[in-house]
Amino acid sequence: MKNQPVHVASYHKGHPNPQRYRENYESWNGAWNFAFDEANEGLLRHYEREFPAGTKIVVPYPYQSAASGINLPDKQCDVVWYEKEFAIDSLDQAHIVTFSGVDYLTTVFVNGKYVMTHEGGYDAFTVDVTPYVSVGKNKITLRVEDTMAIDQVRGKQRWRKDSFTCFYTETSGIVRDVYIEHRNKAHIKDFTLKTDFCKKTEKLLQYCEGDHPVILGLRPEHVRIEVYNEKKHKDCYRVQPTLVELLGSELHVHFDFEGREMIAKLSAKEHVDENTVLALTVSIDDTFVFDPVSGCRIY
Repeated sequence: MKNQPVHVASYHKGHPNPQRYRENYESWNGAWNFAFDEANEGLLRHYEREFPAGTKIVVPYPYQSAASGINLPDKQCDVVWYEKEFAIDSLDQAHIVTFSGVDYLTTVFVNGKYVMTHEGGYDAFTVDVTPYVSVGKNKITLRVEDTMAIDQVRGKQRWRKDSFTCFYTETSGIVRDVYIEHRNKAHIKDFTLKTDFCKKTEKLLQYCEGDHPVILGLRPEHVRIEVYNEKKHKDCYRVQPTLVELLGSELHVHFDFEGREMIAKLSAKEHVDENTVLALTVSIDDTFVFDPVSGCRIY
């Protein structure tokens, strides 16, 4: 995207979360099977296995809105159900479904098996469906409970029959985007960005998911080596030289790094000997994470 402002450069049309964009995703917005469970009998009748036929809803719109295709703003039903069929092409990947918002208490089933429960209508949650799917057709089923109880976290949604003052029509069920990602088995599950205004730095903390090690890739020229300073290098990797050689205008500094001998070139102006502690730093922008099995880069 040329000549685009920096603050929208990461936007990809159709994807609800630019900061967590992966190419290998599918939007699940659109038509889902839907059922009102006014007698709260869905669990007894096992809707997660045999879903009632007949009603469709357009996700991510609540049944109270016209955009959902149902448009019943005055109807209150404590329990509703959703079902969607989806296809899986391979079991060599992790299949992660993200629900950006479901109001309020959500129970998730995949192929008739209980997977998880999530409480809260304002935060996103993910479902790893990998252990429950097979190649070919699968189905995911949601039971969603949203009552008029005044002690339920509800923002400005009303808890009476009619709207009043600033409290408006309640919104039940799936109310925000839904999508599935097909990730590497070893992948970045989440990340946190921590900025330091005074130091003009940003730290990226990555939380990985997977049952085997990953490979961290970086180029030697991207590794910065300096004499250790306690204030400047608080969170860095430290090494101590095993041999320092003066070769013309350069110092060749030998040190052990995780069992491997490495050599760094420093200016001869640096005051370095075998008793000097060195700090190794690298920019997050210059690092890459790879799956050692497939060789693919992990996003």
